[in-house]
Amino acid sequence: MIRVQRMYISPVKSLRLTPVDRAFLDKPGIAGDRAFFIIDAQGAPFTQRVFGPMVQIQAAYDVTSERLELAFPDGSTVAGVPEPADAIDASFFGVRDVAGRVVEGDWNEALSAFAGQELRLVKADAAGTSFDAFPISMCSSASLEALAQAAETDSVDGRRFRQNIYLEGAAAHEEDTWLEGEVRVGAALLRVRMRDPRCAVTTQSPDTGEVDMDTLKIIPSYRTGQPEQVNFGVYCTVAEPGEVSLGDEVAPVPG
Repeated sequence: MIRVQRMYISPVKSLRLTPVDRAFLDKPGIAGDRAFFIIDAQGAPFTQRVFGPMVQIQAAYDVTSERLELAFPDGSTVAGVPEPADAIDASFFGVRDVAGRVVEGDWNEALSAFAGQELRLVKADAAGTSFDAFPISMCSSASLEALAQAAETDSVDGRRFRQNIYLEGAAAHEEDTWLEGEVRVGAALLRVRMRDPRCAVTTQSPDTGEVDMDTLKIIPSYRTGQPEQVNFGVYCTVAEPGEVSLGDEVAPVPG
């Protein structure tokens, strides 16, 4: 039987993942996931791809109270309810614009000091808009084990792939066989839309942001016959909202 093994969200895009035991999966994704993103002085999204150490910052966000806390590796924190100010449209990968409002407060100074350049925190106007492609991502722990074997290492920390949902009980890359189909995950129904094309972020340690594994070379070395992109895991949309908890059953819906 396939079950939900782990779940994560990232309240601020590119900062450290936050584990969750249960979540309500809705059309825009998991509440609070990628609710905020960061831009540079030119208004372009500033992500872990640009500056790996961003992953050392832990964000905690309460959707109900709207309280956001950023914890920095030196032990300092910035917390409070963000006050949105100037409107902005940020171009994500030159493909689409994401509307949001720059947040006022100490977050901007703290983030700028950490990165050594001017940065601003932005709250997206609409949930489910500041994702890379689709609101939910998923892969199996067996896929990570297959990668570890190809890399000739004991294990691979799945957080480097920044997936929302990790599965146990599925075969390696079995999630790829669900493309264009539907999968019941707990009380939610997901539609598997595409393989997840990977980028340089996956080469970085999920704790430090330092490059420590050549995933972009290792994955295609054993995943032959794949499309041109280096794929690992799948992207999904939510066909039927519902609650999902660790240990919930995961079952593909017969086509």
